[in-house]
Parts: sequence; structure tokens; C-alpha cells
Amino acid sequence: MEQGRLDPRLFDVSELVRLGYTDAHAMLPLIVSYRHSAAAAGAAAATTTVRELPSINGTAVVRDRARAGEFWHWMTSSSEVEKVWLDGVAKPRLDVSVPQIGAPAAWRLGLTGAGVTVGVLDSGIKADHPDLAGKVVEAKDFTGTQPDARDDVGHGTHVAGIIAGTGAASGGRYRGVAPDAKLISGKVCVSFGCPESSVIAGMEWIAPKVRVVNVSLGGESTDGTDPMSQAVNNLTARFGTLFVAAGSNDRSIDFPDPINSVSAPAVADAALAVGSVSTQDTTSPFSGPGPRIGDYAVKPDIAAPGESIVSARAPGTPAGDENPVDANYTVLSGTSMATPHVAGAAAILLQQHPDWTADRLKPTLMSTAKPTAGVFEQGAGRVDVARAVTQRVSATGGSVNYGFLSWPHNTPVSRTVGYRNDSDSAVTLRLATPDGFTAPGQVVVPPRGAAQVTVSVNPAGGPTGLQGGRLTATAGDVVVQTALSAFIEPESYNLTVHLVSRASQTSSVIRAVNTETGQAYEIRDGLVRLPKGRYDINALDIAPDSSATLLSRPNLTLDADATVTFDARTGRPVAATVDRPNARFQIGELGIYSATASGDRGSSLSYVAPQDAKLYAVPTTGRVADHTYAFSFRATLGPVSPASGAGDFVYQLAFLERGRIPADTSYHPRDRELARVDATYHGQGAPGTGVRADYARFPIPAGIGLYSTTYTYPLPARRTEFYTANPDVTWEEFLAVAPTDLSDAETYISRLSYRRGKYRVGWNRAPMGPAFGQAQDGFGVVRSGTTLQFVLSPLSGNDPNQVTIPPAGLTGTTRLLKDGTEIGTSPVPGVGEFTVPDAPGAYTVRVSADRQVPWSVVSTHADLEWTFHDTVAQGTPLPLLVVRTIGSVDGQSRAPAGRPFPLRLKAQHQPGLPAVRLSALHVEASGDDGRTWTATPTVSGGDTGLAVVRNPATPGFVSLRITARDVDGNSVSQTVIRAYQTTR
Repeated sequence: MEQGRLDPRLFDVSELVRLGYTDAHAMLPLIVSYRHSAAAAGAAAATTTVRELPSINGTAVVRDRARAGEFWHWMTSSSEVEKVWLDGVAKPRLDVSVPQIGAPAAWRLGLTGAGVTVGVLDSGIKADHPDLAGKVVEAKDFTGTQPDARDDVGHGTHVAGIIAGTGAASGGRYRGVAPDAKLISGKVCVSFGCPESSVIAGMEWIAPKVRVVNVSLGGESTDGTDPMSQAVNNLTARFGTLFVAAGSNDRSIDFPDPINSVSAPAVADAALAVGSVSTQDTTSPFSGPGPRIGDYAVKPDIAAPGESIVSARAPGTPAGDENPVDANYTVLSGTSMATPHVAGAAAILLQQHPDWTADRLKPTLMSTAKPTAGVFEQGAGRVDVARAVTQRVSATGGSVNYGFLSWPHNTPVSRTVGYRNDSDSAVTLRLATPDGFTAPGQVVVPPRGAAQVTVSVNPAGGPTGLQGGRLTATAGDVVVQTALSAFIEPESYNLTVHLVSRASQTSSVIRAVNTETGQAYEIRDGLVRLPKGRYDINALDIAPDSSATLLSRPNLTLDADATVTFDARTGRPVAATVDRPNARFQIGELGIYSATASGDRGSSLSYVAPQDAKLYAVPTTGRVADHTYAFSFRATLGPVSPASGAGDFVYQLAFLERGRIPADTSYHPRDRELARVDATYHGQGAPGTGVRADYARFPIPAGIGLYSTTYTYPLPARRTEFYTANPDVTWEEFLAVAPTDLSDAETYISRLSYRRGKYRVGWNRAPMGPAFGQAQDGFGVVRSGTTLQFVLSPLSGNDPNQVTIPPAGLTGTTRLLKDGTEIGTSPVPGVGEFTVPDAPGAYTVRVSADRQVPWSVVSTHADLEWTFHDTVAQGTPLPLLVVRTIGSVDGQSRAPAGRPFPLRLKAQHQPGLPAVRLSALHVEASGDDGRTWTATPTVSGGDTGLAVVRNPATPGFVSLRITARDVDGNSVSQTVIRAYQTTR
């Protein structure tokens, strides 16, 4: 990896899990690029070829995980293999927006995209949509899922409507930017995303056919050397095709943050990268800013409307049904929606100039754009079709990048900016530069000719860091924009790090963290150049046998060139032992966290160790007190590895040491010092599988998220679980319940900081009922201004510390009423966003939910009603209440028929509110699915109660109706049909 021959994503466990490439996935998709040719390298060992990718001199393959050693030997012994990439998964990213960019002005000139064909690489297109009838002249599938390349996601149809929709189904209201253009569709995306090799293959197929291609998808944030970006550059150079690509749908809060920057393939030099703006031309909150990582080039290049865009709908698809307007239209937001506005603009420009290729289309669109925000948010500005087709003067190139200007600064750096004049008269352009840049006051561009000017940046004595702006050239109504960028290095010095390894042929990761800013810097090949300041230097040394050593030098003051030497051989064992002799180390994590004093900006360096790996740490001297610095160790011990099954017990241990790496890193917790949890994983009367995961969270201000251990259970199951009992550790526990084919899932969440002692926990246990969740998981019933957000779980397992994220098999509605008058209805049970009056009042929420899932025969329907008082307090959880219902059921959530069945009742407010004080609590039961009801003896006090249901003698189902009121008058009525099953 240090040699640049391996994609770092291959070692990013979180990313691999997100993409579904876990150990359970037998084949790993890869892209192999070659120095000369695949033939010269020979067939890749332990792989199956998916397709050739000639535009990047590469091949898409899938590698057999069981034969990883064979592939490794082939790769390392072949000088022809340039790099091995993960074949990752890119994500698919009018009536107001089309006039906003000036398209109607072009239409009045007869420019509607007629005679132009635009390529669309997406999820396919619904070719029989009324707005797209007769538009799709050719289509091809590159995913192997739909031979006819139909759109089974809905994203591509929406994009196609923005480019070339006629608005036929809306009387012309939702007309696209270039309504007379034709389309060629390459299906490269499926429901889970867009395999990068499919995208590249689609690019290779479509580039010779069209001059403009819309690519509303994005992969990782890169420096432009990734396979998709290389393909864009090579195909544009060969065919003159302009690839218009979505910038990203993330936004960084600081600079630089490659996770949230502009993504591939938009980062390609040749791509026209598109950001998103609102109808007011402000940058959309989801639109990721630049610059491009690595060389600080301006990206995105341009912007367009991308918020709440109404366009063509493909009913019955995920995107088509997400937020439908009617049978033919739906609303989507994203840079994916901004991108086709620009592609449509390019089609109009191409109609006007049929001989133009990317080298004219891109600079014309950019230089005629209208700036409404910073250069790193929207490049040259928001696209302006009207100016693009009428203005006869444009720039000859795109943005101008000065790159990284190293300290000390002695002389100005210059670049050339060119202008083209397509009119019959000379044009004198007056030039205005942003701060830090200089240029001549004016330039004369001859008729039907071109001219150049020199634009300089003088890094000496001015501001340092990222600098950017626009060179603006004007002449009367003529306005030409050119985006500029430079990174001016502050006072900086070289840091050399020597690491003496514990074994030969080790791999190392070394990182410097500025303790005043929290910025992290990777140290490759033992050398890095850093701004003057104070740093923690953290390192991991990993041996071929998977053992690892953690090393750190905190509080290094860098005000001159410096050298740090690490010796992994001085590391001391990091290990945990427990009372049970057959508990083996299954997986663990060793980590260090360095951050600012407040802890809100920093970097963690950690290593997830496999079964039986040896871990070491070199102690630090003294204790760090002036900034956040913490050592962590996480260990999972049990009789079997997670891959082999759950086992009958497990230890989940987590340890945190603030301010130092201690001299003694051996931990020996006794069972009596831990929390012991006797956990039952219930079934619900039908075959189901449970997938269980645990995360440990420490109270570092920025948060350290440690690895999860994942176990699979056939339900029902039991296990004894031991957890570190310490207020420093919050355990985030998850259970996903699914059928054997994994076609749907219901996810349970629990967050607890345990005290030592014994606990009993029931997962997936009936009777089910409504439950509140944490705001960090998206739950909550709160008012913000005149918006009331309502998100809760209508049917959740009954453990009071758990909440259930509903499955796709839960359907229904949510209705909001104020003082008896309905305000709005949501088509999702337990979820709604409503506009409410800015005044106190009494509200009622009614939720109807049907639950049809293959792993459960209980809790098939719920009718829920809340009444509560809103005082118009902003951001405060509203005073709703629920009642959790707990009874002694067997492993399949069944109670004994014909016997009294005690139910423990627990009333709860939303998290963050005081405990409930009940004034009334009633329970009724039904043995005939709610046709008749019988009152059940019930007592209550405080926030708890007890009811005794007399179960019918004949095995079947019991439904429950519970009503409760608190002392403030807020109430709930919760009816659950078939709440639990009975058996003899």
C-alpha cells in the first residue's frame, strides 16, 4: 500500500462491511490495472474475469476469498500489475429550476436540444413515461440485472426527465431543460448502488455515441487518479465527449476532509463537476465543497438547482415512490438532480454549435455562469443557459489551479488565462481579480480571435492556506468568469520518523495530529512536511502474523526540521484475561486518539486485531494535560469466533486511559466486576435469523467509535454476556431480525452504560407496542419553528431499554390533529413532518400500522392515539407517553393458554423528559382479534403498573388495548392485534 499498488479501501473494514463485502461474501470484486497489458501480466490467479476495461488498461475481476494467498503471490510477483483497486459502489446522487437557469430564454431562440442526443449513465430509464415517449433511441444494461435496461430504481428516469422531459403528463409544467433532445441510456446502477466497473464499461460504450453524458453518481473522494476518473479523462481526450458528473451529496465542516469532498468521477480533470443550489441560489446543505484533494484544484466546476426537483417518476421503484407528487412525477433532491440541469444546458449549446466538443462546451458553460457563492462551493458559478447561448465571448479553458506553493515564499507564481471572441468586433475586457491575485487591468480580444493574460499570485506576506476566487472579465453586458485556486503553505518544516519494527516485513501507519487544530497528516516513507506547531506522532506497526504494536510521541513542538525514532521492540503486551478458562481472544482493537483541548476535532489511529493476534503498546512518559489524548483497548473473548456462531457466553471489554499509554496494559477483570447479562433472543412463531452487533463508545468529546462484533443466531437462542461496567463506556447494541433469505429486517437498538451486577434482557420479545428512540438515531417528536417532526416506532419489542427500527413490511399512516381539526397525513406509520400553527394547543396523533413480516405471526396490526399539550417550546421533546408491556413468554414469545398471565407495565416519556407520573392506567384483552374486549385487573403507581390477563383456554392469539394518562393530562391509547401467542 505504501508503494501505491493497493487501494486503501481494501483495508477499510467499515467500508467493506458497508458494501456487504464481509467474510461471508465468498467473492471480492476488484479492478486490476496494468502497466502495459493484461496479457503481459498473465491471468490473475484465484479470480474470474467480469469484463475488460480498456479505457484504463484494466480488468474487472472477482477474487475467491478462500484463495487470497494465490492472488497475493500473483500480484506481488508480477511487475506488470500497476494497481489493485476495490471495485467499489458509487451512489446515484422543474418548473422553478428550469427558468432559474435561463432555459426558456434559449427556447425562445429555437434552442431546445433538437437534433442532440444526450447519454445517461444511471439506473436505466422508464422509456414509456409520457414525458419520455420516443426519447430513448438506444439502451444497454451493464449490471447483468435487466436485459432490457429498464429502470428498477427510479433514479435514472427522474434524471432523464430533467434533461429532456417534454412535460406531456403535466401540460408542460414539468418540462426538462432540453425538451427536444433524445437520449441513450446505459444502465450501470442497481438498488444498492453503481459498481464502478459497470460505470466504466458504460462510459466506454457511450462515449463514441454522444457528445454529452450525464453521470449522476459518485464514488469515493479522490485526487482524480482513480479508475472512473481516469476513464473520463481518457475517453474525453479520445472522443471529445463531455462527462457532466455529480459533485457529491456530503458536506464537510472543515478543510480538508476527503470523506466529504467532491467524489469520483467528478474529480476528473475533464469532467464538468456539478454542485447544487436552492431556488434562492444558495448552496444546498448536502452539496459537498471542494477543493479536489491532493492538488487543491477547483471542484465542483459549476452549480445548478438540485433541491426538491419535480421530475419524471417510475412508480413501483424506490426513488419513484420516495416522495411522489402524482402518478407521473416525484420529488428528489441531490447533486444528482443538479447535474442533469447542466447536461441539458450542454445539449442546448450543442444544438447551437453542432461541431463543438468538450473543449468548447465546458469552458463556455463555466465562464458564462453566475456566481452566487464561494468558488469552492460552485466553481465558476450557477449555470446560466441564457448567457451561454447569447454571449459571444468566453474563456478558452476551465478553472486555473496554482497548486501547492511551498514555504518559504520568494517569487510570484503565474498562470495564463485565455479568452475567445466569436463576434465581429474587438472586445476590451476589464479584469478584476480576487484578493491575493493580480492581472493586467484589461485585455483586448480581437474579432473572431483569442487573447491571453497572465494572472499571478504572490504568496509572500499574504494569507496562507487555501486561497481562491474568480477572475471576472467584463465589457458592457459581457461577463466572463474564471475560477482560481492556490494553496499557500504556511511556515513549515520537515519531520522524519524512523520506526524500528518488532519483526521483518512489517507494515506501518504513521500519523501526525496537530493538537491546536486537530488536523491529521499521514506520514509516508518516514517523511512529512508540516506547518509549525505542536503535534502528537502516532504509529502502528503490523507484523505478517497480524500482531501489532502501538507507538506514540505526544506533544512534539515543531519549529525546525525534526526526527522522531520509534522502537516497536520495546512494546509491552496489551491483553485481557477473564475468569472463564475457555474464553479466548476472538477480536479486539488497539487505539489512540489525539485531538484539540476541547476534543471536537482530532484523529484516531486504531487496529482491529483478528483471533489470537498479539498486541503491544509502548508506554509514554508523563501525562498529557493540555489537549485530548487517550489510549483505548477493546477485546471480545469467548469460546468460539464470531464467524463460527454465537457460543453460550461472550465477554465484551473496553478500557480507556486518558493522557497516556500506561506502563501496564494487561487487564484482568473478574466476573464480579462486570455486568452479567442473561440474554434471550426470542422468535415470534416463525423461522427467523438474528444478527447481533456490539459497539463501545467512550466519552471523548468527538467520540471514538470502536469496532463491532457480529454474531448470527437461529432464533430462539440464549447467551450469557459480560460487559465492562464503567461510566466511561456506553454499549451500543443492535439486533437485526430477518427471514432466512434476508429480504427484509427489523433492527433493535439499545444504548446502556452498565453498572456491575446482573441483568436480564429479552430481544425481539412480544408483546410488542410503541416505543421512543434516541434523537441520534433519527427518532423524536419535537417542534422546530412551525414544523412538528414525529418519528417513533409503532411496534417495538418490549424491553424498556430497546427500540425497534421498523421493517419494510410495516405499512400504514400517521395523522396529526390540533383541537380536533386534521392538519396533515403521512403515508408512513410512526413518521411524519407537519406544518403547525405558532401557538400553544392540544394535539392528537393517530397511527395505524399493519405488520406483515415472514419471521413473525404476532403484532400484525396496531392502532395508536396520543393526545398531548404543546407549549411551543423549541427543540424540547413533546410530552407523549407510551406503555411497555412485559410478560414471561417462552422462546417463541408465547404465553401459556388458559392461565393467568401477569404483565408488568412501564410508562415512558421521550428521552430527555422526567419520568412519567401516571394518573390512570387501564388494560383490556381480546381473544378474537379485537372484536370483543374484556377489562383486565390493573394497578399502577408512579410510572409502573401490573395487569393480569386471563388467557383463553384454547391456544391462539391475545390482543391488548392499553390506555394511560399522566398527571399533566397527556394520554395514549395503544391497541395491538395479536400482541402475543398462546400455547399449551
